Amino acid sequence: QDIRADLEDIFRTELLNRLDQTCLFSPLSPKHATAIIKQQLAPILKHLQQEGVAVEIDSSVYKYVRGKVQKKEGARGLLRIIEQEIEPVLLSNKNGTLTADKKGLSVV
Repeated sequence: QDIRADLEDIFRTELLNRLDQTCLFSPLSPKHATAIIKQQLAPILKHLQQEGVAVEIDSSVYKYVRGKVQKKEGARGLLRIIEQEIEPVLLSNKNGTLTADKKGLSVV
């Protein structure tokens, strides 16, 4: 498949000539999305642990985050949800387990 020809149908050649490489990305699988979420939450959980706050992440949280992100957004969408929705709840300094349901996120 010649992606260059497809790109030339959409973008002007002058713009494409400024690009060194073109990378194609596949949508994240649930497994890979969960791995990214865990990786991004690890430093936050470590910081909380150092502050004496013990928080666990329920599996429902991973499903919640994956469900809030459109496939075309990829990892950036995951990071946005973590920053905007999960971090504020985690940083409320409550011990417990972070869970997600239809109402949203909570530490129980």
